[in-house]
Amino acid sequence: MLFIHRFQCVEKDVLILKKSMPNSKFDGFMGKGIINLPPSIVWEAVKDSRTRFTYDNMLKSLDIVEEIESGLHIVYCVHEAKNCFVKQARDLCYLHCEREDSSGKFIVAGRSIEHPRCPLKPNVVRAYVIASGWQIEPLQQEGRTVSSVSYLVQVNLGGMVPVRLLNLIAKRQPLAVAYLREYLTSS
Repeated sequence: MLFIHRFQCVEKDVLILKKSMPNSKFDGFMGKGIINLPPSIVWEAVKDSRTRFTYDNMLKSLDIVEEIESGLHIVYCVHEAKNCFVKQARDLCYLHCEREDSSGKFIVAGRSIEHPRCPLKPNVVRAYVIASGWQIEPLQQEGRTVSSVSYLVQVNLGGMVPVRLLNLIAKRQPLAVAYLREYLTSS
């Protein structure tokens, strides 16, 4: 059975698509947009987990807890939303993997894992990344090479939050493409 992304809206010049997953109550969302910079510049920002602070205003802390090899590491981060229905901090422990293919496409993927250096903490709810990733591709536009950027996310925020509200919050995550664009083009 083929599961396709369905149109949700266009916001901040980001096309937002939704994919209902058959064996999950958590929807997947994708944002697609253009960043008027070469893919190599966008790639440098996305592959470095530490630059996430620049385009994720809910991120409060981030540590790389283990470098497995070049392009593969374990990340622990804490998110906190002050202007949201979900006020309790959420933490994540995930495997971050990055690669560049021969066609000039750059990919970053992540998925939650358990790791001894990412223990559960009191007063923080553990969230789980079911799937997450960035894809940056070269695109010719008006004689220049710019970046076609896609961001995919499917997450379980955990805790006692209705699934409908979780999916509403998750629908906003693909706007990371717009926030990344704002950061990169204002520098």
